[in-house]
Amino acid sequence: MNFYHSARLFACILLFAVVGQYQGALAQSSDVSDKFWSIVVPAASALEVDMGRVLVHRSRDSVVVGFLRNIGPVAIQIDSIAFTGPDAGLFSVISGAPPYIIPHGETRTVVFRFAPESVGLKTAIINVQTQVGPVQCPIRGEGVLPQAEIPLNIVDFGDVYLGTVKDTTISAAIHNAGSIPLTVTGTGQLGPDVVQFSEVSGGGGFTLAPAESHTMTLRFAPVRSGHSTGGIGFSVDGMEEQASLLLVGNGICMHEEAVLALDTIRARPGDQVDIPVYLRGTERILCDQTTEFRAGIRFNATLLVPTDPTPAGSVEDGERTILLDQLPVKADEQGAIAHLTFIATLGNAEGTPLVVENPIAVGGDVTVAGVPGYFLLTDLCHEGGTRLFDAAGQIVLRQNRPNPFNAITVIEYEVIEDGPTRLYVADLLGRVVSVLVDDFVQAGRSHVAFDASALSSGIYTYILQTPTQQVHRLMEVVK
Repeated sequence: MNFYHSARLFACILLFAVVGQYQGALAQSSDVSDKFWSIVVPAASALEVDMGRVLVHRSRDSVVVGFLRNIGPVAIQIDSIAFTGPDAGLFSVISGAPPYIIPHGETRTVVFRFAPESVGLKTAIINVQTQVGPVQCPIRGEGVLPQAEIPLNIVDFGDVYLGTVKDTTISAAIHNAGSIPLTVTGTGQLGPDVVQFSEVSGGGGFTLAPAESHTMTLRFAPVRSGHSTGGIGFSVDGMEEQASLLLVGNGICMHEEAVLALDTIRARPGDQVDIPVYLRGTERILCDQTTEFRAGIRFNATLLVPTDPTPAGSVEDGERTILLDQLPVKADEQGAIAHLTFIATLGNAEGTPLVVENPIAVGGDVTVAGVPGYFLLTDLCHEGGTRLFDAAGQIVLRQNRPNPFNAITVIEYEVIEDGPTRLYVADLLGRVVSVLVDDFVQAGRSHVAFDASALSSGIYTYILQTPTQQVHRLMEVVK
C-alpha cells in the first residue's frame, strides 16, 4: 500500500472515531446511522458548433439545442461563456448567456451569432466557465460571397416592326454559381430605354439554390425606329452592385405598301360633290417617321370645279391637277385621310378618270401606290345628242350701264353652262357688299338691276362666278 492510500485510510479511521464518539453521546435519543459519507463532483459537457456558410458582412444566428448538458450527479452552476482564438470577435452569444444552474440530467439551449467580415474559414474556442472549472469546445463558420452569374450577358431581340411586340424567354437569366443559396431581392429595368423593353414574367424576388438558374420572359415593343438598349438589374443579397442583363433591339418600319385610292363618284350637273381620298392596304403606317402623304389628283377640268377648302390647282390641256400635301397618316372612321369638294358641271364629256399622281410618304420608309377613281355625270338629256359644251368658250359679263351711276345700274351677263351661278358686288378690299344672283342658272343671257343707294361713292367690282369660270369688272358709284 502506497503513501497516498495509507494517509487516506488513516483519515477515514480518524473520522469514523470522531463520529463514533459523537454518536455514542446521542445514543439514548437517536438511531445510529449505518450509512457511509460519499464525495460527489458536478460535471458538464458542451457541443461543437458549426455555423455553416454565411455571406460576408452579413450574420447568421443558429439555435444550438442542448448545447450545455449536466452530466454529473448533482446540479451544476454555469458562470459565463466566452470566446478565444484568432476569430473570436466574429462569434457571439445572442440568447442563453449565463449565469444559471442546470439541474441533474438536463440541458441548456444557446443561440450563437456568426458575422464574418472576410472570405474564408473562421474558428474560435468556446470557453464555458462552471463551478468546477472550464469546459471548452470549438466553433467554426465560413465567410463567403454570393456568386451570381449572367450566362447570356446580352439579349438581342433583333429587328422588330414598329407597333408589334417580340417576347423572348431566357431559361438562364441569372445563375447561382456559388455554394450557398442566392437570394435575389428584386429585379428592375435599367436605362437608357425603360419604355420599349419590359418584363413579362419572372420578375420580383426569388431564391436560387446552388447551381440553379432563373427563367424570365422579356419583351421588346418598339414605338420608334432605330437601335435601342435597356437592361434588367438583379439586386442580390450580399452584393453591393447589381448583376445586370443587357437588352438590345432595333425598331424598323413596316415595309408594306400604302395605297391612296379614289372611288367612282356619280353626280348631276350643279350638284356639290364630295370625293374622299382613302388610305388603304394598311390600317396605320407603322413607321413613326412618316409625317404626311402627298399626291396629285388629275381630271377633266370641264366636269368638276373645286370649292373651298379644296385648292383650285392648275389647268393645262383641259385637265386640272390639284396638288395635295399634309395629308394625315391616320384615316377617319370611313378610312379617308382627305375629302375634296367640287361642283359638278356640264362639260365636254360624260365622265372623267380621277388619276392619283406621284403619291409619296414624307419622312417614312413606306411605298405608296395610287388607285384611280372615276367621276360620272348623271341625268343627262340624250335627245338629239347629249348636251355638252366646250369649256374653252367664254362667259360674257358686260359693262354696267350707266357707269358711273348714282343709284341704279343694269348689269348684263351670259353663261354657257347650266349650273350654280353667282353674281355679286365687292369693295376694293374684297368685302362682299351685295349679292345679285346666287342660284342655279340655265345657260343663256340675263340681266339684273343693281340699287347702289346704300353705298358710298367709290370704285367697286362685280364678279360673275359659274361652275367653271369667273370674270369681273369695275363700276363707279358717284353721289
